[in-house]
Amino acid sequence: MKKLSITCGLCLAAVAAPAFAQTAGEDGEIVVTAQRREERLQDVPIAVTAANAEVLAQARVLNLDNVATISPSIRAGAANISSSTASISIRGIGTVGNSRSFEGAVGVFIDGVYRTRAAAALQNFLDIDGLRVLRGPQGTLFGKNTTAGAVLLNSAAPSLDGFRGNYTLGYGNYDAIEARGALNLPLGDQAAVRIAALHTEREGFFTDPNTGEDLNGNETNAGKIQFLLDATPNLSIRLIGDYSDSEGNCCYATANYLDGPTQPLVDYLTLLNGLSLPSGNPEDFEQALNHPNDQTITDMGLTAIIDYDFLGGPMLRSITAYREFEVDRRGRPGLLRRRHFLPR
Repeated sequence: MKKLSITCGLCLAAVAAPAFAQTAGEDGEIVVTAQRREERLQDVPIAVTAANAEVLAQARVLNLDNVATISPSIRAGAANISSSTASISIRGIGTVGNSRSFEGAVGVFIDGVYRTRAAAALQNFLDIDGLRVLRGPQGTLFGKNTTAGAVLLNSAAPSLDGFRGNYTLGYGNYDAIEARGALNLPLGDQAAVRIAALHTEREGFFTDPNTGEDLNGNETNAGKIQFLLDATPNLSIRLIGDYSDSEGNCCYATANYLDGPTQPLVDYLTLLNGLSLPSGNPEDFEQALNHPNDQTITDMGLTAIIDYDFLGGPMLRSITAYREFEVDRRGRPGLLRRRHFLPR
């Protein structure tokens, strides 16, 4: 399945502040733009959960699968690769099921760009500076598919203040590896570049007795590059390019703890297909597959954000984006590829 989208938009803000920004104001107060204008969090007349990069790191919120750590009212469900099957609900309201063809009830916006399928953006957070969860219908400001609310993510922007960087390395059980980092490079007094990369992998904890291969493993590689140009005091241009690639199994392998009435038939068909049966001991973590279930997810795109201070008054912001999302599931006949051009 392949999905292409082009998004263009213009918004007029009451003050010159980055859309979807979260900053610390005077006396340490939190300033958000959940209503597309800069306001103190306590003055926003809707239920909002706001978290910056430091809070996300401390709570180990690496994607929406564990965002409930900081916002219990939101739940994200996914199969093995969340970028292909994620579904989101807020306050118990959301899309039932995790098919990619379902329209969502929770809108996901990254750097002001609406993702037509939440799953296209939620494998792992890469260089994300802040997250906001807006509860309740948000159709007035954010359009369709926000019946239950909206999730706003913004990337850490390039800075003109100097050379800086950060990195994270981690290792866990089942040979889980996490490596991510970002680098900010000023280019004179008016331009800057920010580069970020991510690599995660984990071996599967189930084994196919017929092939000896691990099941439920996953490997993700992602990169993001941004360019900021403050052309004049009234004009700012920001370009964002990102790419991610995830490989793993499309579906979870599970252990059989209790035989059902059809288990003898399943075992007979497995043997009839020339395959060995998995171990009957659940602690052996074996499962036999009748066909490969490997899957590759590719998500990439370009975003251009242009801010223009209109005659010293309201700020005019233009957001234009091109997205491409592809799911390649091997071992299943009839791979479906679709192209969508969705102007906003």
